Amino acid sequence: MTKTCWGVGLILGLVWPGVAGAQAPTPDPRDACATPSPADTEEAKDAFRDGQAAFSEGDYERAVALWTGAYQRDCSAHALLLNLATAHELLGRPEQATAALRLFNERAPQSPYAAANEQRMARLRVVLSPRPRRDVSTPCPTPAPAPPAPAPKGGVAIPVAVSIGGALTAVVGGVLYAEARHAVGDAADRCGGSANDCQDQDALIDGERARSRAVTAGWITGIGLATFAGGLVWHLASGPAAPASSASSSTPLRVGSALGPNGVNLWLGGGF
Repeated sequence: MTKTCWGVGLILGLVWPGVAGAQAPTPDPRDACATPSPADTEEAKDAFRDGQAAFSEGDYERAVALWTGAYQRDCSAHALLLNLATAHELLGRPEQATAALRLFNERAPQSPYAAANEQRMARLRVVLSPRPRRDVSTPCPTPAPAPPAPAPKGGVAIPVAVSIGGALTAVVGGVLYAEARHAVGDAADRCGGSANDCQDQDALIDGERARSRAVTAGWITGIGLATFAGGLVWHLASGPAAPASSASSSTPLRVGSALGPNGVNLWLGGGF
């Protein structure tokens, strides 16, 4: 009795009547499933359809289980082996895919898919062959560049600022002192040059006030000079050390002041 077998045509476009019906080989007497009963055939078809639905949903593992069971019930439907090979390949199992294709070529050697299966198995053998391991040389670490030296910040150093402040104070005090001494001389001229015999009371009062201002201005000038000298010494002491040759051939810088009858005398001395 001639039996019409069925198969799968999922993504490979296989139609069972064209593969198994026309190319069905002589049943292998060793396979009990080579002559399935009508009940086994129906169960195999149901398992095939369920596997086809699982495959379309991306559940390749369940599709493999269902199609394997279907082929065990009806092992004359060799087209199932092509679908099994595809599912195994999508699951990353080149060995199982190759085994399914080899079994298909053994049981359906006259199938037009046999030549294509040989090419697929050759490609899968390339995947299975071990690849030579490449020794990746570790490059030597590149030393990190040294951080750039911080740029010097702008502005005036504190010792220099102190010296400048002291110098300005001394200049202001000197101007006030000069003005006060001029006023003292003017008052003395109004008194005729003698404060003891002066008949101009206003001139006496102006002279005393001028002398008081002169004393105050003298103190301001002295404080300014002292501040200027202190800031200068501070600046020289905190600066970089001079070379020994230059230190031995130079004399310290000297600053001094003196309060005279007609003004403040500021002197600066030293040798180089």
